[in-house]
This record gives sequence, structure tokens and C-alpha cells, in this order.
Amino acid sequence: MKVLPQAHAALIRQAIERAQIAGELPAFDPPEIAVQPPPRPDQGDYASPVAMQLTRLVRKPPIQVAEILLRHLPPAEFVGDVTIAPPGFLNFRLNEDWVRQQVETIITEGDALASVDVGQGGARRSNSSAPTRLGRCTSAGRAARSSEIPSRVC
Repeated sequence: MKVLPQAHAALIRQAIERAQIAGELPAFDPPEIAVQPPPRPDQGDYASPVAMQLTRLVRKPPIQVAEILLRHLPPAEFVGDVTIAPPGFLNFRLNEDWVRQQVETIITEGDALASVDVGQGGARRSNSSAPTRLGRCTSAGRAARSSEIPSRVC
């Protein structure tokens, strides 16, 4: 799993634990939490069907489980907004200021981002002549030049 989906899954795991401590969810070991880009951009940058996964374990409708998780979701600087979509998806939007900061860092650091200190004054660089694969972030460079942040970045 990539970094941002893992970070979102960790937030959801924390929300489950907080809801269990608060007595809103029963005790259980959380399952593997799926987080991925939704099929349509208007649904957010990432989505998780975790509430539907938990329905049998907690004996509550998925929309109610999603509401509980949303109440207990800890804040994170990369999360801009979280909404619930039927039948119980948690839809996340990235914080645009956080995305802008990431793009600015990439531009500012330039080739230094591809350098790794290997000790004793040596450094290695990745092959910058090879195409860089940024997955869903391919529009970030264009966005930085146009000073716009796309709704679907990473």
C-alpha cells in the first residue's frame, strides 16, 4: 500500500480504537482497512468501505458505523474533509494547503529529493533520465506551474 492510503488507514484504525474505548463499538480486532481512490473524482481523493466491513462485527448499519468512525477520527494535517456516502463509505479529501506545501517542497528541493546520503561524504542519485512514476500525482507538476491544486492529486 502507498504512503497516503496507509496514513488514512492508520487514522481509521485509531478511530476504531477510540470508539471502542468510548463504548460506541464493541471490542474486536480491526480487520485490514482498505483505502483507495474512489472511482469518481467528486467522491474525494480516497475512500474506505471499512464501515461496511465492520457491520457484522458491530451489529449496526454501515452508515451508523461510518458516523461513529467519523466522530472519533483524529485530525491529520493532510486531511482536508471527510464525508460519508451511502451505504457507508468514508470519503477523504486531501487538505489543499498540505498538497500545495508538498508540491512546493518538490520544486524547491529539485534533484536533492533524488539524492541519498550514503555516508562518508558520498551520495547517490536516482536515474533522473528515467521517467519518474508518480502514480496518481502526475498532474502535480502542472498544478504547481499553474498555481492550482487539482482535486485529485495523490
